[in-house]
Amino acid sequence: MSVKRTLLGPLCLLIALTASANEELFERAANAAREGDLVQMQQTYETILEAESGNVRALNGKATAQAWRGNYFAAIETYRQSLAIEPENLEALVGIGYTFAWSNDFSYAQASFDRALALRPDNYEAQKGSAYVALWSGDAETARSRFTELSVTSGMNPEISVALGQAHLQLGESKGAYTAFDQALQLDPDTPAAAAGRVAALNAAPKLEAAAWYGSTSNADSGLRLVEVGWWAGRDTRLSARYDDSLSLDNPAIVRRGESARTYLAGVNHAVNDTLAVSLEAGVRQLPDGDQNLYRAEAVLNNLPGKVTLGAQIGDHELGYSDKLYQIGIGIPFAERWQVESNNYFSTVGADRDDEWRSVLNFLYAADSGWNAMVGAGVGEVDRGGLENPENVRVAHAMLSMPVFGYHRLHLVLRNEDLPGNSVNVAMLGFTFRMPR
Repeated sequence: MSVKRTLLGPLCLLIALTASANEELFERAANAAREGDLVQMQQTYETILEAESGNVRALNGKATAQAWRGNYFAAIETYRQSLAIEPENLEALVGIGYTFAWSNDFSYAQASFDRALALRPDNYEAQKGSAYVALWSGDAETARSRFTELSVTSGMNPEISVALGQAHLQLGESKGAYTAFDQALQLDPDTPAAAAGRVAALNAAPKLEAAAWYGSTSNADSGLRLVEVGWWAGRDTRLSARYDDSLSLDNPAIVRRGESARTYLAGVNHAVNDTLAVSLEAGVRQLPDGDQNLYRAEAVLNNLPGKVTLGAQIGDHELGYSDKLYQIGIGIPFAERWQVESNNYFSTVGADRDDEWRSVLNFLYAADSGWNAMVGAGVGEVDRGGLENPENVRVAHAMLSMPVFGYHRLHLVLRNEDLPGNSVNVAMLGFTFRMPR
């Protein structure tokens, strides 16, 4: 008996010292996680496991570090080791659920969260994980319902507000998305995802859009230059009707003469997928020497290293000749909020063939608050029929667009075109009314 008592004291002391050492290591791992040093975090948990391979807390910590580092398969295996020891460990069930979701294995992720919720129906992390599974897998309606329920039962916080806004955006509900993102910013102004989401909500496709532009031109009367009404037949399809009395690039001879060219167009724009959008327009232009039927087509390729725009227009005049315009544009982002665009135009106008080309370089800036600006300049040549030498063209322009009264926008455009024998200055002010979904 005395021998047992003699050994019991040192054994208790050894256990106490081991526990104390482990707590120091756990605190060191937690500090590494807070500092974002995931390598040190994982190595610290591995040090604990070298002495105690079945430590579930350390296994869960190691798996978390592996998952945060993007080593999803390794993390899943480590979580399974933890669950083999404690099949009902909530931390492991929730952790492996998120890891499955991050690796796009949504069915296994949902099954893991369901197991956790069967053990603890009010487990917040499992409820949140189940909502994220719906959001990330594209089931936006279920995600919206789950995040809304979480905001009621557990209270709104910036993370839940942002996720709810993202679900609204997936459903095309720009008004609900804006409200959710704005609430996130009220709770925590330093939430970049909420700021970006609010801008996305403002720019999302509305139900109805109506724009009016008033302009003044140095060699023509001022007045109403453009009116357009657009209606979204679906999230990806926009129908439009437009009245256009602006002096435009697609008939530079009109610009040089300072004549009116009232145009009436109807069109459709359709996003085929995330990469391709196409638009078609048809209408009539009233020229001084007769009417002209217009047909336009444009394709925009997105989600490339940049954006590519291809366009063409044919105008059949009642006098028997055709005007033609071709466009190619390339836009490339070169900083977080900046993009540079190169646009090139080639046109043939009139019975006497005024051939013209222009090359324009634009710089665009988009701010977090939703306003954007553009400045650009370009050069070109006009080769009029019968002239020996082409004549030079120089253009410069600036544009500012900003949100006003919530979803609506105010626009300002200034443009100068230095043309052969003439210089045209244009100033236009526009307002776009947008009815959010």
